Amino acid sequence: MQASTLYTSAAALVLVAVGATWLLALTWEPQQVSPGSISYFLGIPSTVRAVPLFKTCREPRYGYVGAEGTKSSFSTVEYGSRLDRDDVIAAYRSWLEPGGCELREEAGTLFADGCDTPIDLLHADFSAQSTADPGCVTVTITAMGE
Repeated sequence: MQASTLYTSAAALVLVAVGATWLLALTWEPQQVSPGSISYFLGIPSTVRAVPLFKTCREPRYGYVGAEGTKSSFSTVEYGSRLDRDDVIAAYRSWLEPGGCELREEAGTLFADGCDTPIDLLHADFSAQSTADPGCVTVTITAMGE
């Protein structure tokens, strides 16, 4: 009788642990994540981790917000680049072209839609803004549905 109670207790404990892990995975939305951290590998989609960073002058920070209702999930990357704004946009345009993306530029932001392998981004935008530090522009990348 005692062994049966022990097995039942162990099974219940395992179910609670699995349920808690599942709930955490569904609700966890990592923000301001550094590359190489456990949150980076577990919480940031691989398609976003694969986006190249050009001539960094400030460490990148990654984020992820899950889908909710009709709102798509999205990921963000923000870092500083020593390239000027136009060169950042040109570098991303060159990187995106082999993916057959539909590209358009509007108000200093490069939009990419329907990219195929090797890029595999559904919808993304790339922007670069000047900052107080003239040698380091802020680059922001947002990928929807990733």
